[in-house]
Amino acid sequence: MRVADEDGVAYPHAVCSASIYYPDKTYFLADAPMTPSSTLGNFYVEFMTPLIEGVYEYVVECTLVDQEGSPLVSPSSFHVSPALNFLVEMALVHSQQYEAILERIDDLRTELLSAIDESYSADIVSYINEQTTFLLEQMDQQHHQTLKEVNTKLDVFNRNMARFGQTMTSIFEE
Repeated sequence: MRVADEDGVAYPHAVCSASIYYPDKTYFLADAPMTPSSTLGNFYVEFMTPLIEGVYEYVVECTLVDQEGSPLVSPSSFHVSPALNFLVEMALVHSQQYEAILERIDDLRTELLSAIDESYSADIVSYINEQTTFLLEQMDQQHHQTLKEVNTKLDVFNRNMARFGQTMTSIFEE
């Protein structure tokens, strides 16, 4: 329900209620407080669609806070059909089936994790230990290879420095 003036400008302060009547004109909801939506001037009331088929009349009554005058009243109607009731019923059945499937999936997950823990924990620990040993050996080999390369380069550097020193000595001896 939108509460606005004739130009479509929403009233900033309104309090609304709704009354909904069964097709036999007895109350389904009587003076149910309506909730303002996030859009200024719009109001709604939440309810479960009734199962009784037929035309439902409703009246929304809004009082403008800080303004004198009669409340704003807006009557209208909606239709509850066999098709709608069928859809509501099917949605409920599917929701229950969905919840049962989720519960079964969770149970199976728990069973599988338990079986994996029991069956493979020793294998996993063994595999992790093997891989750790392998990685340590690879790191050790690379460490030795790196040290060997550094030592070779240092030897070359020292020989070059010795030759440089001899060259410098022979230049200054002359």
